[in-house]
Amino acid sequence: MHVLTIWLPGDFQRRGLRAEGEHADESEGTNAWDIVEPTIDIWLIPRVDPNAGKAPVELWGDEVGPGGYVNPSTGGRSLAGWAEPLFALSHLGGTAFPVQAMPEGLTPWYLELEEISGLNFGGGGNAQIDLESDAFDWACG
Repeated sequence: MHVLTIWLPGDFQRRGLRAEGEHADESEGTNAWDIVEPTIDIWLIPRVDPNAGKAPVELWGDEVGPGGYVNPSTGGRSLAGWAEPLFALSHLGGTAFPVQAMPEGLTPWYLELEEISGLNFGGGGNAQIDLESDAFDWACG
């Protein structure tokens, strides 16, 4: 089993990476240096996904993308039956579920992170971070 540990923003303060006197409290709510959530471990587990190993692309209707990437949508607002159990789960590669448009530059090696404890992407949002191309995008719902 592979383990991916995500260090939340408060961990930087615990490790003493913030120099003394560099931060002024502007009282605008939680910031990257506040410790509001505990560090959590995330495990990578296998899942059945027809788009595993394929770069995600924006598709419409029954269109099939380069390399055989399949649309998780039925053409309307609903998901295909195979895509429903994959939706709204953080994952490495496979079928992408961007909240708005598909980010450009994603390879098969991207992380899609849903809102989890300590990560708020604007309410119902998610982020895609590509480990190969360095593409990054996030959107809120």
